[in-house]
Amino acid sequence: MKPSLVAIVVASSLIAVPLYAQRTDHARAPSSSSSSGYVSNSDDYVHLVKGKHEASILNDGSSALDMRLAMIDRAQKSISIESYIFNADQAGCLVLSALVKKAREMKGKNFQVHLLIDKQILGPVIDPYFVDELANEGIELRYYNTAAVPNVAVNHRNHKKTFTIDAGTPNGEVIVGGRNIADNYFDLAEKNNFSDTDVHVQGPAVDTVQKIFDGFWGSPQVGTIARPDRPQLSPVVPTRNGPDVTARDRSRYMVKQWDASVAKVNACLESTPTKDKLRKSIAVKASAVHHTTTTVDSILVASDGPDWKQKDRGWGSEILKQIDGAKKKVLIENPYIMLIDKPREIVDKKLAQGVKVDVVVNSRLKNDEFSMVTMALYNAKYVAGKKGGGAYLYKGENKKFQVPGVKYSDDALWATHAKTMVVDDKNSYIGSGNFDPRSLDRINSEIGFVFPDNPEFAAQLNATIQNRMKNSTRIDGDGRDPSGVKVETPNYLNVFPFLKIGTLSLFKDQL
Repeated sequence: MKPSLVAIVVASSLIAVPLYAQRTDHARAPSSSSSSGYVSNSDDYVHLVKGKHEASILNDGSSALDMRLAMIDRAQKSISIESYIFNADQAGCLVLSALVKKAREMKGKNFQVHLLIDKQILGPVIDPYFVDELANEGIELRYYNTAAVPNVAVNHRNHKKTFTIDAGTPNGEVIVGGRNIADNYFDLAEKNNFSDTDVHVQGPAVDTVQKIFDGFWGSPQVGTIARPDRPQLSPVVPTRNGPDVTARDRSRYMVKQWDASVAKVNACLESTPTKDKLRKSIAVKASAVHHTTTTVDSILVASDGPDWKQKDRGWGSEILKQIDGAKKKVLIENPYIMLIDKPREIVDKKLAQGVKVDVVVNSRLKNDEFSMVTMALYNAKYVAGKKGGGAYLYKGENKKFQVPGVKYSDDALWATHAKTMVVDDKNSYIGSGNFDPRSLDRINSEIGFVFPDNPEFAAQLNATIQNRMKNSTRIDGDGRDPSGVKVETPNYLNVFPFLKIGTLSLFKDQL
């Protein structure tokens, strides 16, 4: 019997990718004792942190990247960075070269830099060739979930994004939100960028995020992958017909490839005039953006733990609890909304109670992520078809976020990637998780900040979402705009990618 399409697609999603060759003699940065413990109690991952905090919303990529680079410059004790995606592109190399510069500046002092990246099923861009070169600079790089066997565990990913400096000191700072470290999260990609939302926080919650980071860092799910040794040149083998140089030529090619990989890493890590020029352009763009700093009395830090088998209290349960507690209205912006089981039950219950529920997702006509945007569209239409429900399709922008000196295509667009929510105009949420089974059901590990009972901060976050709603099309349950035009007619030429993502809703790694 021939395998079904579903079986083929699911199997292809679990193909094992061989790990890099292992060895134990490569250079390693020293591990600090503060990051050696494994935190396993779920209460350590969901915690209401009381005390004065200063919070600023970061909506544009230039400000978000400029803040991260400035934090690296300011760091005096430690830097801990966690990202699902970390590319060796303009943004990634700016961050890495800044880390190397800082590590050299602090050499000989009690200073640590920890970088935690999800391994990903197909392998990270910041691959093990970076491990040794960063270790030589005193920077330790580890990966979450290095499993390479085809089983359910290999699909569990660390989707969290945190950027922390100087935890445990009065000058600690943290950024939490939806941005990975890559060009399209910081307005630097030529064509397809993301409009996203982060929050920069100073206050006692910084130490809580660091403790969660340390729990992942020291967990059994996190490890190091060594790069392969430099290949040795094979000798020429004499034969009856003369010398056989095949093995030598093949080994020469392998040596050349190995040397090129190391050279590429070092080029990324070094400061250059080109990087300096780009950083200045980003700083100029960021300086033109006004950011309001709000004082908040408490922050609920909600995170999943590193163990995917641990199904108790975590990020998803806390987010659903926030929605379930709504009395008047809920506003959600999220590119990947998939209402299944309990999330749908809660949304249905709120709508039945007269709570207004609005969702903002991407317009499929203005976004190249057909599969996931289509799934979000159908769920947005479901909400719009209910009394009290509203759905908005973000059309994207093409000039507002452009950085001077960066090349953009004429049809460059910014799709929303923000994962935010405002409940009853007083409770706010900013974090890494999508409103889908991967995030809500602990297939991904997520983290986010809930700002409880703070109308001032809620008004600021609401304004950022409203700005995107102004550049969106409101639709009804049939996908029609206010004039009655059906604006999102399904494109059946793309039915295969739609079927593929449908079968992979629990397996595909999302952004």
